[in-house]
Amino acid sequence: MKLNRAPTILFAVLATVGMLAACLNPKQDPTHYYSLSSLADDSGLYSSAGLVGNTKEEASLSSGPPLEVRVGVGPITFPTYLKRSRMASRVSATELEFLEADRWAEPLEEGFAYAVASDLGVILWTQD
Repeated sequence: MKLNRAPTILFAVLATVGMLAACLNPKQDPTHYYSLSSLADDSGLYSSAGLVGNTKEEASLSSGPPLEVRVGVGPITFPTYLKRSRMASRVSATELEFLEADRWAEPLEEGFAYAVASDLGVILWTQD
């Protein structure tokens, strides 16, 4: 009794071609990563803070040396439900929705502390 192997071979070839085609056209990752930025990255902040110039160097030349003031920020804590990489959006006063494709690029507490400290440094015109 002879077995006809043609259907088996045809199925194997088609399956292999299908898998290769799937590898050649991968789905795009819809994930977006976000981080908090400092207002110091905004060129208009210096003028809104009463300083002259669009960069720290320009403001330093026209506004005099920075103040000898040190400001500390922290500790900063967030609710446990925000200590995750997925971003949350408030749906109502008591309901949050965690977004599937939007994530924080860094821990939110660290990014927030850095942004606040940097913003205060610019607004108060201090180096530290």
